Amino acid sequence: MAPGFFGGPHWPSSPGRSAEWLAFHGSREDQWWFAAVSEDLSDEAFAHLASLGDLGIAGSLLSNHSTPMAALLTIARTHPELQEMVRLHGNAPFELMLEAPLGHLTQTALNRFLQHVRVGEEERLALFAAKDAEAGVGGESLQSVWNRMRSHS
Repeated sequence: MAPGFFGGPHWPSSPGRSAEWLAFHGSREDQWWFAAVSEDLSDEAFAHLASLGDLGIAGSLLSNHSTPMAALLTIARTHPELQEMVRLHGNAPFELMLEAPLGHLTQTALNRFLQHVRVGEEERLALFAAKDAEAGVGGESLQSVWNRMRSHS
């Protein structure tokens, strides 16, 4: 974790305890640390950390590629200012991803969407072309672009 990232510490302050125990019972610094770096927490521990309502912990969870979808939904509900970051997370829920501006979606998020809806090669190329046209400017939501493409086919 980078020094000062969302106000987080460098190292856990309670060495010798398991990550799971620290996620539930550790100091706020421990929780920030394990929210960002632990890939071995249970879904319950991730959900607990997300429900704390701490902006630093929420930011740490967003930097952890292992954070499960349920925890991301909690962050999106409790921290509207982080919704855009939640949409870009590798485990982003589809309902949030569909609301994201097409130009803001990462290649990974767009590929997950395309696999989910099982598109053909022509639709895939059209959606990537639309993303390239909107890159950097945001533009329409993925859902509106997708609906427009589907209505023309």
